[in-house]
Amino acid sequence: MVGKGRYRLAVPRLPCLIFYKVDVADEAVQIVTIRHAAHREEH
Repeated sequence: MVGKGRYRLAVPRLPCLIFYKVDVADEAVQIVTIRHAAHREEH
């Protein structure tokens, strides 16, 4: 878990990170953002 209910998934073979949230009530996954893995997180 990354924080605030967000999760991070690394994409195999691609330099991408997918940040997502899970909505249990709606049984859905919401993609928050897709980033290149070399970019630093904003603070």
